[in-house]
Amino acid sequence: MAGGLMQLVAYGAQDVFLTGTPEITFWKVSYRRHTNFAMESIEQTFSGQADFGRRVTCTISRNGDLCYRTYLQLTLPEINQSMAGNKGYVYARWLNYIGEQIIAQVEVEIGGQRIDRQYGDWMHIWNQVTMSSEQQRGYWKMIGNTTQLTYMIDPGFAAVSGPCAASGGPSQVCAPRNALPETTLYIPLLFWFSRNPGLALPLIALQYHEVKINIDFRPIGECLWAVGDLTKTTGTQSVSQAYQQSLVAASLYVDYIFLDTDERRKMAQNPHEYLIEQLQFTGDESVGSSSNKIKLNFNHPCKELIWVVQPDANVDYCSSLDAAGLLFRTLGAQPFNYTDAIDALPPSIAAFGGPNEVINVDGDKGGFINASGLFELPGAIDGQNRDNSEWLTGPGAEATNYLPFGNQAKADNQLGSLVSDAGTFVLAETALDMHCWGENPCVTAKLQLNGQDRFSEREGSYFDVVQPFQHHTRAPDTGINVYSFALRPEEHQPSGSCNFSRIDNAVLQLVLSAGTVAGTATAKVRVYAVNYNVLRVMSGINRKNQLCQKTIRRKQTGPVCGNFVCAPVNTKPIVSGVTRM
Repeated sequence: MAGGLMQLVAYGAQDVFLTGTPEITFWKVSYRRHTNFAMESIEQTFSGQADFGRRVTCTISRNGDLCYRTYLQLTLPEINQSMAGNKGYVYARWLNYIGEQIIAQVEVEIGGQRIDRQYGDWMHIWNQVTMSSEQQRGYWKMIGNTTQLTYMIDPGFAAVSGPCAASGGPSQVCAPRNALPETTLYIPLLFWFSRNPGLALPLIALQYHEVKINIDFRPIGECLWAVGDLTKTTGTQSVSQAYQQSLVAASLYVDYIFLDTDERRKMAQNPHEYLIEQLQFTGDESVGSSSNKIKLNFNHPCKELIWVVQPDANVDYCSSLDAAGLLFRTLGAQPFNYTDAIDALPPSIAAFGGPNEVINVDGDKGGFINASGLFELPGAIDGQNRDNSEWLTGPGAEATNYLPFGNQAKADNQLGSLVSDAGTFVLAETALDMHCWGENPCVTAKLQLNGQDRFSEREGSYFDVVQPFQHHTRAPDTGINVYSFALRPEEHQPSGSCNFSRIDNAVLQLVLSAGTVAGTATAKVRVYAVNYNVLRVMSGINRKNQLCQKTIRRKQTGPVCGNFVCAPVNTKPIVSGVTRM
């Protein structure tokens, strides 16, 4: 008897729990047929000039039946050496995650009522906890978090290359440049209808309401770091012409869904009810002491809280242009540094390779990429202790400039490996996701609801390590703190929530580290909540559904919202949208 048949006949009572009355087979594929549809991404324009520091509005045209994924398309201007003016040179970089940093806030309106508002800071935080490692590199390229844009340019580097470049630098993208190239970014917006096809906005059913997306852009001074001299020790070194640049172009790309005749008719005529997610944020809370109580003015069933504590010193944009400032030496402000210390790792290729290796000297001699398009120094070389008293050259170049290990002693003509051009490139690219910063400013945290502890006081590491590990796809950067009421907060299917509409007094108690509020230092606390709400569309307009207002419990007379009920208390005329935030 074949071994497989032996296993097959070895069938007992226990197997009934696994294979008794089978419902599926692995040996015949099954599938479900779907309705016929088509999808097309169509560009939408803003009313008014989209630029740094401005607010623009895009009215979503009715090109299709449904509105699905939405992307902000931006083209950053080129920052080059011709902008130096009396400074002589330009050393510049876009701040990290520029596609997220440039967005101060973005909101969606239906019929004149704001339904949801999100922030560039929140977009970064959400992607930190949800972005898979497989998608990370592509997403970074979409939002401009690349070495070409966020690493400092140097006048000694190679010229920008490309179809629109005036001079022909190396074609290889790894070559360090003397200018920030004109670059187009694609920033995905995170509204409820953009993240789930089943929640796509039914434009065909919103016949009497316009859908608008409003975007506030940050000033260029909060997006760009550009100075004219790195050797000065005092005074403002900003390159004024660089800060006078404008966005080259800006628009929205909307994925429109086109339905077949029958489904289109049903979508237009029938009422719809959507369980949507909204973001709540009540503003920055300034703190200057180690012990703090943050009042949470939230409503609706919330599935998780996410908070960060950011020292003001990390985002002092003016100080970053002053040669005496700490942020000047770290090459710009650090808006996504949520730790209690400055990130000491410089965003510059010069941090990983010597100047004679990365600067273009005499054509291709000593340059990073030679005229053949290859690394000038593809392999590592050894540096020799030439006279047995000096280890190479430069600061700290002494005979004992080696790492003692065990009984190791200095040998005659000691050799040491130098980093190659190829190694410099690899180190620079790898360091894009590495940081030499501080610890979580949140030493301990505790949530109190109506004076009762929701959980006992926990260390900060529980919230930025354990909670993301339990509930999210990715472990975020240090200082992004999470507390989830849901089992799987990334999914649309509800798996737990806390109804803050029924909580009269919610307080987040934080004890901050000494480095965060030492002396006169201050910090900002930002607490975000993701809540559920119901969006109803009927008769061509949005109808508001009150999702559990703050009121006393009484006999159910209102809508049932999952496993909780509430009585409607808003008797004002309903215009459109959902419960106001």
